Amino acid sequence: MAATYFYNRLKDAIANVTLSSTATSASRVRRNLDAIRAHGFEIDAAYRSGPVGVQASWSHVNSTVDASAAAIALDGLRPAQTPRDQVSATVDWRRDAAAASLTVRHVARQFDDDQNSRSLDPATTLDAYAAYPITRALVVEARAENLFDETVEAGISSGTIVERATPRTLWIGLRYAMR
Repeated sequence: MAATYFYNRLKDAIANVTLSSTATSASRVRRNLDAIRAHGFEIDAAYRSGPVGVQASWSHVNSTVDASAAAIALDGLRPAQTPRDQVSATVDWRRDAAAASLTVRHVARQFDDDQNSRSLDPATTLDAYAAYPITRALVVEARAENLFDETVEAGISSGTIVERATPRTLWIGLRYAMR
């Protein structure tokens, strides 16, 4: 198990600052900020008993903008697209070259914009992985990301158009290891 507390201060940060917005558009310009402060903790834990293992992690971040002058409206707000919490957990099984795992990930609600007026929904996804040896040197691998095709919002543009992150993605391949 590992736990880390952190405090970061990024001086002279640059952000997209909203000048004006309507229901269908926004006008933004890049402006200097005095700083962005972020503090929080990360906790990681892992346990293995024979071929079965579990891993879990949690990140909690409290971030705020320090701003003055032309960007004063952002002072004390949360930076855009910065979730407060992210959590993941994995259960895996391994035996020689054969393996299988499931990973669940959760990202908390976050603001899409600098003014903290539009938020991206939280999202929980499930990933799966399997590897099966065909010969000593050849292994077939299969991977599924976002297995249940959860909508993961990446941004909001033109007022109501929601941009999506990676939808369900399936992979299959062969791995050859020369010995």
